[in-house]
Amino acid sequence: MLDRFLRKSSASPQRYLHKRQDIIEPSSKSGKREWVIARSLCFYRVFDLTAIPAARRSEALKLKIRQWTPLTQYANYIVWQGALAQVWIWDAQKQTEQQQEFKIKSAYSIPETLLQPKLEQGIQLVQCMEGVEAQYWQDNILKHSRWWPNEPSLKQWIDFQRTCSLEINTDMPQPINAALSNKPWGYHRTSLNTIALQQEHLWVMLGLAIFIIVLAWYSVTIFKWQQAIAQVEQQIETLSDDATPILTAKTQAVQNKQTVERLANLNRYPQQLDLMGKVINHLPSKQVTLVGWKFELGKLSFTVEGDSLDPRQYVKAYEKVNWFEDVKTENTRENNQLRILMQVKSTLTNPDNIQSTDKTEPTQTITTDKIDVEKLKGTDGGFDWSNVPIPDFK
Repeated sequence: MLDRFLRKSSASPQRYLHKRQDIIEPSSKSGKREWVIARSLCFYRVFDLTAIPAARRSEALKLKIRQWTPLTQYANYIVWQGALAQVWIWDAQKQTEQQQEFKIKSAYSIPETLLQPKLEQGIQLVQCMEGVEAQYWQDNILKHSRWWPNEPSLKQWIDFQRTCSLEINTDMPQPINAALSNKPWGYHRTSLNTIALQQEHLWVMLGLAIFIIVLAWYSVTIFKWQQAIAQVEQQIETLSDDATPILTAKTQAVQNKQTVERLANLNRYPQQLDLMGKVINHLPSKQVTLVGWKFELGKLSFTVEGDSLDPRQYVKAYEKVNWFEDVKTENTRENNQLRILMQVKSTLTNPDNIQSTDKTEPTQTITTDKIDVEKLKGTDGGFDWSNVPIPDFK
């Protein structure tokens, strides 16, 4: 309770400073009462209890303190960090006598070091109420501390560094002279192991409860799965009888499809729409109209209508296309028309190897409106099938 009060209180404490030969009284008689033990009156040590179970650390620490302390009656201040205990002890009888002299029945005792500036890592000298304290910090733990009545000599400073297993530095730091903090950087814990034991018990009970819940959930889930599997097996058996005619029909359909595909692959020439696209894409001039189309057994003839039709351009244009060979032209009865004749290579020898999927009649002649080639140009310059009028092949 007093620990919590120290954390929450914002008023300046009523602080008594207990030195070896003197007691400095507070100037104010209000606020929480604190009894600050000078570093000169304290013994300090760190105890590592990592190897001891949490439930037994409190008793183990008491035993270690009794083995270590040179005092018959002592008071202590313990700051826990994990399994490490930072321990200050001082003469309890002497403190009681001094408090009785000032008619103080109770006060919160704090070692002076707890009110001095701390480090996360490193070494420092701190000016105390009397004398000087050397401190070595590692991971927020005060690993080593030594007090001298006066500033240490270089030899004493080097010996302290050797005690800390540090690399020797002969530069003596200046002692830090800072006012005592209003709050200690660590708080005295006497019930840490009781809390830890309660927490361990809580975790065990929580783990057991979770295990029971999970086990019950799995049991219910397995039972439901078994029921579901039995229902599915029954449905499979029923559906198998109903699906037999469907599976037979599907097998027959697949066989028929394969037969149709084999028959379709017997066609040696490209489909008519592919062929028409190839022709229109390679027209020397797009300012023409396709007015006639005839394809029979690989022989293609089509008629274009436009101005200034040069037969040589058409022959050169289609001789470059590897679908066609034996390209030639002939005039028609109309002066502004030109008929182009050519032989279409079969897909067996066609370098593009176009596979036909639909059966094509041997002879197909377009009987539809004239096709304006200019309107068939796509946005990328290619052939746009969406603008092609649907022809009537016969």
